[in-house]
Amino acid sequence: MKVFISGINGFLGSHIALALLERGAGVIGLARKNQCNPLIAARRIDICLGDLNTPLKYKTALRDCQAVIHCAALTSFGSGDKSAYFKSNWLGTKELLLAASVCGVRRFIHCGTRGTLGVACPPENSDENCAHGAENCRGDYLRSKYLGEREVLNFALKGNMLCSVLSPTALLGAHDYRPSPAGRIIQSLLRRKIYVYLDGGINVIDVRDAAAAFVSALEKARNGDVYILGAHNVTLRGLFKQFCDLSGMGGFPLVKVPLPLAYAGSWLVEKAAILTGGEPFVTPLKVTSLYSNFSYCNCVKALRMLALPQTPLERTCAGIVDWFNSVPLREAYNKR
Repeated sequence: MKVFISGINGFLGSHIALALLERGAGVIGLARKNQCNPLIAARRIDICLGDLNTPLKYKTALRDCQAVIHCAALTSFGSGDKSAYFKSNWLGTKELLLAASVCGVRRFIHCGTRGTLGVACPPENSDENCAHGAENCRGDYLRSKYLGEREVLNFALKGNMLCSVLSPTALLGAHDYRPSPAGRIIQSLLRRKIYVYLDGGINVIDVRDAAAAFVSALEKARNGDVYILGAHNVTLRGLFKQFCDLSGMGGFPLVKVPLPLAYAGSWLVEKAAILTGGEPFVTPLKVTSLYSNFSYCNCVKALRMLALPQTPLERTCAGIVDWFNSVPLREAYNKR
């Protein structure tokens, strides 16, 4: 099988590419630049230059593929151009679906997000049966991702291409070069730039486990189905303490911040980012989500249907610390 991966230079996309190559599959990656993520730079991968909204640049590559794994998305918090979310995450997905169908692709696996699904009471009971609607989506990023997911699920009804949605929770792991939203927080903690934590929690999964599920989905995912890819429901305090202990930072020197103060601080951070054109470290929506454990979930469906691996959290965290503490990487980050 030859697989077309959009967003191949991203954190998840690069790990999926590596997992596919290790299983003997061919890989063509859609990228904006002819330069691979360091994790896969020395591998046999064909790079197709272009973006989601220019199908003429990638249609030729699609004709050689039997499957598409769609990971590309605009994920940055607080993008100044709100329309950019919808252009990439919704309309870009629609363009790729149409092009894949015309080119004879048989299987389309879309990377969704846990945030577009509903939240049960208690949150750890949340699964794919929770309400899946626009009312769950706060903010332009989640709304655009929801619309993209709906395009995929509606396309599944046509029957000429098998389409599924895999929705990871927060991804953790080594080789997070860009880094991802969760990776930014962890790397800032390891650089001793975070001194506080918030009551609340998050669901996290090792990026290699999520990648394995995407590969498994090529054969096992059912048409029109949604699968949550998660592993550990963990408090922020517990997650931060894990990294503090493993990295030798000494105990747990962080201070708990009350919700009102955290919310006000995130509002100021977001407004400052808009003025400077940067990306906010945190937003009020993210604070609310973390405090309410909105990403907690039950992943029994993916465990049963996709054989979703569940790497122990301590092993994942230890791997991140070892990777981050490598000399070349540490020097690169210290220059920022």
